[in-house]
Amino acid sequence: MQDVFTGDTYLLYSPGAEVTLKEQSAILWFNLIAFNGHCYQTFGPIGAFAGFEPDDILFYSSLLCPDQWPLSQSQLVDYIEKKPLLYYFLLSGARIPLVRNKTDQIIRNTAEYVSEEMDLEELKEDFIIDSNRNIVRLQLNNWEGPPHFATAYFDKKDDLLQLSSMTDRGFKQLIETFNKFGYGLDPDPDHRVNFSMLSTAGDILKKDLNENKYDKLFQKKTSPNEQKDLDGINYFMSLVVPFINDREKPDIASLAREAGIDLKTAEELTAHLIERLNKL
Repeated sequence: MQDVFTGDTYLLYSPGAEVTLKEQSAILWFNLIAFNGHCYQTFGPIGAFAGFEPDDILFYSSLLCPDQWPLSQSQLVDYIEKKPLLYYFLLSGARIPLVRNKTDQIIRNTAEYVSEEMDLEELKEDFIIDSNRNIVRLQLNNWEGPPHFATAYFDKKDDLLQLSSMTDRGFKQLIETFNKFGYGLDPDPDHRVNFSMLSTAGDILKKDLNENKYDKLFQKKTSPNEQKDLDGINYFMSLVVPFINDREKPDIASLAREAGIDLKTAEELTAHLIERLNKL
């Protein structure tokens, strides 16, 4: 095994981890270990994460101790060792997989920069620009739609530039486009977070971590009927995913009735979800 934060490598004896690997893949592990005189050995619950990466743990840690963040590498390791229970809570999302769209991993990249002035006229060449109050939204041409959603927001009042993209390629393209105009932005995002972590950490901390404070200024209003349909679909997905994760056959008709959606839609959603997970 290798510690992803310290780089230390060590031999680990763990029958539980061996059993886990026969049942599922694991990108990251969170285990309690002790030295038995010959090698390290696990004790207690085995934490195998299918959809969390080291950056996700950094993001989660920043939520747990925002007043102390950022922590140095040694401080982070000390914090995790002192408060392991907070990290064991993440087991609730351990089996949520990574999400991909063809060759792109779907992941939220965000970064903020201080920017006192912005020449919107010259940026029109590469961005779709609109504004609401003191906020200017800049959507990158040909990258503004799925799966990238490469978007920047400029807050004129706070002199703040925020970049956001749902893919690594989209974020890189945002950086390169702004830097073409001499902005000199750091290419690394502040946070690179999988949606498995956003969902899990949000449930643990009772926060909506998917919300962007600027997004709502540019959202089109949804009719009550459309919102009802969306709520029903979201509820159905929350009901059916645990069955699929546990390799059990869901009663689609029953779940569709509970969620208040029609059977055909429920069957199509389930088939699409199974197909996506099988590809992963």
